[in-house]
Amino acid sequence: MMTLVNALPPTQTDVLMLNTIAFQMADEKRDVPTAELLIKRALADLNVQPRPGNIAASQWASEKQNRHRQLQNTYARALEQQGRYADAWPVYQTVVSPADVETSDERTNERYFLCALQTNHAATAQPYTEEAIQLGLATNRLKTAYRDWYAKQPGQSLANADAHLHDLESDLRENLRDELRSVMINEPAPAFSMTDLQGRTISSSACRGKVVVLDFWATWCGPCIASFPAMQQAQTRFQSDPNVRFLFVNTREGGPLQRVHSFMERNTYPFVVPIDVQQRVANAYKVQGIPTKVIIDGKGRVRYRSIGYNGNPETTVKELAMVVEMLKEEL
Repeated sequence: MMTLVNALPPTQTDVLMLNTIAFQMADEKRDVPTAELLIKRALADLNVQPRPGNIAASQWASEKQNRHRQLQNTYARALEQQGRYADAWPVYQTVVSPADVETSDERTNERYFLCALQTNHAATAQPYTEEAIQLGLATNRLKTAYRDWYAKQPGQSLANADAHLHDLESDLRENLRDELRSVMINEPAPAFSMTDLQGRTISSSACRGKVVVLDFWATWCGPCIASFPAMQQAQTRFQSDPNVRFLFVNTREGGPLQRVHSFMERNTYPFVVPIDVQQRVANAYKVQGIPTKVIIDGKGRVRYRSIGYNGNPETTVKELAMVVEMLKEEL
């Protein structure tokens, strides 16, 4: 690859394409030294390239700076993937700007703080990281790493760190509550009785008084399966709560029941899987497409319905958990 790239005149190199290739290689740990060479070439070429004709002269300086930050982000990723955190840290400082935290990327924020930890610069990264957490631009991994670091600071503890993280996210939680209140519904929940994969009867009457999460899915449904890790996280959050029940309703399968058994045996998700014969329950609950998540409150009312999967497990867990918590408060 480097032979092909080196044959191109610097003024004709597509630096953004090189950046995409180099970042994917570095992120997946595929020939990271070559990824580093690619991004170094892109950085060098960017410095000598003329303004593209489709970019106004008044915008070129800003666009060039933006491209430089994208390339530097990839360069930092290539360095840290080789364990060269001391080299990556100053590069990340050219990528991360407190003035731009509102438009930052949560994965970049995660890598920035983890690199700071590796180089004993976590205190330097603390203000930016706290603002990213407040804005909801922090991954779960970042928040866990930040909490663990904060707990080890003089005079602090894990309980203090949890309280501090809770305070940082207080406005975010309240905004999410307001947003979810605006989309919550209040409809009677149709009664149901289904048999699960273990032959047990699962009925709505047995769930009365509990908050029940119904996840309608099928083995052939890619988005359904893609959402399962997030759904497992959500279920785990409430696994010790007797007032919350998760049911993964297999529907619209269109094939032999053994296919569902085989899928669950291969993947070993700790799910209760009722079988919705002839889509009776899905139809009763107005399921228009799968995956569909339905949450029933303790009074037997449908309060939340969500269709599809947005591909963001953290958002999915956060929203489902918030709805469940809100409905638990009504019990």
